[in-house]
This record gives sequence, C-alpha cells and structure tokens, in this order.
Amino acid sequence: MLKRGLKPATVRLCHVTIRAALNDALRWGLAARKVAQAVRPPRPERREMKTWAPEEARRFLEAVAGSRFEAAYRLALCCGLRLGELAGLKWEDIDLEAGRLRVCRTLLTGWCGGGAFYGEPKTARGRRRVELPAQVVEALKRRGTAQKAERLLAGPRWQESGHVFTTLQGKPLDPSTP
Repeated sequence: MLKRGLKPATVRLCHVTIRAALNDALRWGLAARKVAQAVRPPRPERREMKTWAPEEARRFLEAVAGSRFEAAYRLALCCGLRLGELAGLKWEDIDLEAGRLRVCRTLLTGWCGGGAFYGEPKTARGRRRVELPAQVVEALKRRGTAQKAERLLAGPRWQESGHVFTTLQGKPLDPSTP
C-alpha cells in the first residue's frame, strides 16, 4: 500500500479495519488464528505543527474583521477551538457577561455513510471552560446581532438550531466543508 503511494496514516487505518474484521472472523469460528498480528503497520508520520507568528495572526484578524465568520476565526486563533468545536458551539454554551464559554460537544461529519452527529471532545481535557479575551466577546456580540438579521432575512426558511455559526438558513455548519 505504501509502494502504491498511500500515506502511512491511511495504511494504519486499513490495518485497524482489517484486524477488527479478522478478529470477528476468529470469534465466529471462520478463522484459525489472528493473522493481522503478523503484520506491523507503518509508524505514524510526526510532523511539526506550523503556527503563525503573532504579526501574521494580527494581519489575518485585520483582514477578516467584519466578516461573517470573524468570531469563529478569533475563537480559533485566540482560544484554540477546533473546527468541530466551533461547528458544535451553541449560544447556551457562552456567557458573554462573564466572558467565558464551555466546550462540551463537537459536530462531526462524514463518518459511516455521511450525515452529521454530535460527539464529545476527544479527551477529558477537551471538555473545558475557556476564558474569552475582550476582542472575542465583542466579536461574538456582533455575531449574535448579525445572526438575528440573518434570521429575519431567511424568514420561514430559518431552521433554529441554537448554533453560533450557521448557514444563512440557520443550519449548523459542516466542519468538513472549507
């Protein structure tokens, strides 16, 4: 698989899937031994995370100021929220007066035949409270005002979801769509 150009992460995922299937076959009496244990999957690639310098982040935030997703960009850059956490964020998770939010769900898509579903953050540390800088609080307030206008424009097409970041019809965003 590696020789055919597949990445090590893909080969590892295939190995996990095949191993699970073969273990089921063993349990059902259709296989004589755990043959997948004889194969060693490739080690995962370790890549260094590339981050922006403070000046690059500042220029980016200046460029997106006033955009529909400014608050999302600020939450990602200033508070470290991931795409699924941003897509799963609901207004009930945010306390603008206290300047904090809680991360308690992620919105996941593209698994097991498509569709979206909620999941918990990957780790216990992923379920967390986040203190919000003043610039993020202000961006979220602007987002709330903009969303009210979007709701009025959409009229009966609006589908209330309680999400902070939505389509123009109120549906949750798909975190796998750029």
